[in-house]
Amino acid sequence: PDSQREELRKRNQLGLINKREDTDGQLRWAVLAARETVSDDHQRRRLYPTGALALLLGPESKLETTSLGIQAGANLVPSTTTQVFPHELLIRFGPPTTKVNSQPAPGSYRYLSFWRLLDPTDPIFRELDGTYLFIGDTFQGGERDDSDRVDTAVGRLKGVEAHARTLDTILNKTYIGRASPRAMAAWELLLTALTTYVLVTYRTWRDYTPRVLGIAGLQVAA
Repeated sequence: PDSQREELRKRNQLGLINKREDTDGQLRWAVLAARETVSDDHQRRRLYPTGALALLLGPESKLETTSLGIQAGANLVPSTTTQVFPHELLIRFGPPTTKVNSQPAPGSYRYLSFWRLLDPTDPIFRELDGTYLFIGDTFQGGERDDSDRVDTAVGRLKGVEAHARTLDTILNKTYIGRASPRAMAAWELLLTALTTYVLVTYRTWRDYTPRVLGIAGLQVAA
């Protein structure tokens, strides 16, 4: 209705889409915001949110950076602030999205047909009340279609699901933090002590080799 058109315009948010893969080709990080570079005046350069962060902003919400992360309205999202890739968040991935007509696995999302959303009388709207709905490329060519796919630690996912997982991480505050330098130093000291103990205790290569390999596995897993 015309009476709601202006309110819809106010709520419209511009969300950037950014996929920053690591050197192994896997997606682990979500870029939360980017600052425009047109203006030479740093104070006047506008900060734009990416898709998931834009959903947290109301009509009058402010988006700004702080020493602790990004303030998106009432939400403070901790982030990295490196010079090369500022304002990033490690995504907490879960089980891949459940296939259509299948019971969702714990922690998984489910696909819905876009056509159901075109019918306002569909009972699905009662189920969706109070939830976030992401619309993206999922069914083109079937669920195994490679279009808009990203590689992650839990398998290949659709790009729209990566945005959903980013919002999920923020809403549930399941942030993945970096280990502190002291914790890393203590871990390295522990591995060194274990290696020394094994080499001193076990004299033959048949005895110490599997144990040293086990310690190396701990290092890789960390």
